[in-house]
Amino acid sequence: MRTLLAIITLLIGCSSSRSAEPLDSSSATTCSAFATVGGLDHLRIVKVIDTACFSIDLVNPGSNGSGVTLPTGWGFVSAQAMQPSGACTPNAPIGATAPASHQTGAIGWQVTGTPTIVENLHVTLTFDVPPEWCPPVEVLDAANVSVHWD
Repeated sequence: MRTLLAIITLLIGCSSSRSAEPLDSSSATTCSAFATVGGLDHLRIVKVIDTACFSIDLVNPGSNGSGVTLPTGWGFVSAQAMQPSGACTPNAPIGATAPASHQTGAIGWQVTGTPTIVENLHVTLTFDVPPEWCPPVEVLDAANVSVHWD
């Protein structure tokens, strides 16, 4: 099986709903995505903030009943918060995890299979009983993101 790793760096449009206060522009917020292609195509979209990260895992072929609109053939696998902030990177150690209770929104691109450009990403993750380190709501939001293949 041939596996490719793609990293998308999205330094735009990531927002957090920790409180009613505006985001502190001095804190680093980074979004990325990792894709592997093989028997099943996998796409993990990640948002990193302070000491935690949030991930949305998709698979193709797959089915979708998640509340998130996806391109045809793609299925929702999971969405979660993890610690430490690097835990969402493939094969990184995970200290703590909290699955999202609900997710809504849309992720879209125009091509069949694994995307070369994610045209839109707007997903809200809700955590009904979040651990202390996890906000109750987190938003991943970006547009026209290139996928770079190694």
